Amino acid sequence: MAVAFLAGYLTLKQKQSHDTRADIELAAGVEATVTTVMQSKEEVSIWRHGDRLAYEANGRVGLVAPRGKGQRIYTASQGQFVSGSLSYVITRDGGGIYVHTRRGSFLLPNSAGEKPPFGHLWSNGLLYYTLSTEEAAHEAFLGLFVYNPETQTNTELLAGQEGYSATSLALSPAENELMLILRPSFRTGELPLPSHVWIYDLVLQKGERVEVPLSSSDEAGRPNLSGPLTWASDSLVAVGLRSTTDDSFAGTAVYSYNDGELRLARVLPDKLTVMAVIQGSNLLVLTELLGIAGDGSFIERQIWLYDPATDQLTTLIDPPSGHSVASAAYHEASGSLFLLRQTLQEGEELSLTIGSFVDASGRETPLFTAHGKVTEAVWVGHTLYVVMVKPEEGYRLKRITFPRP
Repeated sequence: MAVAFLAGYLTLKQKQSHDTRADIELAAGVEATVTTVMQSKEEVSIWRHGDRLAYEANGRVGLVAPRGKGQRIYTASQGQFVSGSLSYVITRDGGGIYVHTRRGSFLLPNSAGEKPPFGHLWSNGLLYYTLSTEEAAHEAFLGLFVYNPETQTNTELLAGQEGYSATSLALSPAENELMLILRPSFRTGELPLPSHVWIYDLVLQKGERVEVPLSSSDEAGRPNLSGPLTWASDSLVAVGLRSTTDDSFAGTAVYSYNDGELRLARVLPDKLTVMAVIQGSNLLVLTELLGIAGDGSFIERQIWLYDPATDQLTTLIDPPSGHSVASAAYHEASGSLFLLRQTLQEGEELSLTIGSFVDASGRETPLFTAHGKVTEAVWVGHTLYVVMVKPEEGYRLKRITFPRP
């Protein structure tokens, strides 16, 4: 199935009749149609909504038709975009965190201040979120809440806790449980307290703290659960670790999960963090963080594959030196990973972004090269939407339509 799908993308010709600027250069043998959906001086954010693409640009929220331009649905008030669905958009500014709908805007309680730590996710039209304070003298978890935009009601699910902050929130694949990690305040030289893990049952509307095993060589140097938190399947959870000595990233702990109980399977090496999950096989795709780029972002190099069934950790792909892996996501239709990596052309300031499929053996099939930085990429069926940004030109939303196999 995966081979047939990839073969449908590879032909003996190229087609770029709709893109005269050639921002997107198709790889040899790849057939696709490239069109520009919209341009904006302001940042463009995109996400999948069913069989359509949704977008936000300068407060305008809308949908993109499969072959047409963007159609504005409504306009949210000004503020920094955080995330959105079709009907609800979240923004934040110094006044707090706002949920915008076509009916109006709602300020989340206790969210005022200079960007308080905020975790959130949507499920069945409800917004589940956490708030914390991050003041040096007073760090506290303020609580787990649920907001219903239809009734404009806000309900506390878990009470706050002094000396802790919420670092990760995840929803089970069955969408019937929430997992929350509360990490203690980091104090250099102090004996660290363990992180707390809570499971909230959305059906029973009840939360319980669960015991989480974590192997360590000594108490003073023991890492702490922090995040990111990946609920890969009903029975598999992966959690990022932080050092209690210097707060640096310290690897990833993999757990089996059954009926509220977590059992440690393996602690993966330092600097490995989960990028994606290959659905159906529970394979974890990880990247190795090797340093910090000039703009402050991580330079992500090698891509690894971990199979919890066999406990095998193998190198999947090692991009050429100077390439930064921007993202990796599982593409269900092809059964492959879709990989984006960026590099700078020698002697030029303009970055190149290379998009490709990678199979489980590490074989890479290039699809295109974007002459500019790709900030986001979202698949909707056989169509890929990418947001490109170029200095002094702003943002462009591009549609790359591949033929169906």
